[in-house]
Amino acid sequence: MGTEDSQVQKQRDALALSKSVVQRPAPSNVQSTSRPLDLTVGEFITYPEFAPSQTSLPPLVTLRRLLLVLYLTAGATATIYLVAKVLDFHSSLIL
Repeated sequence: MGTEDSQVQKQRDALALSKSVVQRPAPSNVQSTSRPLDLTVGEFITYPEFAPSQTSLPPLVTLRRLLLVLYLTAGATATIYLVAKVLDFHSSLIL
């Protein structure tokens, strides 16, 4: 019976200790003496090892792009020309 009493006493002591830890009051808001944060100016943190390398950009006008523009322009011009011819043909039938 003595060992059970000592175990019960240890459990009570542990419970009392845990309650004192759990029920500890929250720390009060103490005004710090440091200067307040200035949010108007951000900090610049640079990491040069992660910065992209300074590579030159590809040229804006390349042969492939120039040929593509010419191809699309020729197609659009041919389409407009054919539509004009068809409309002209149909208008001559109406008159």
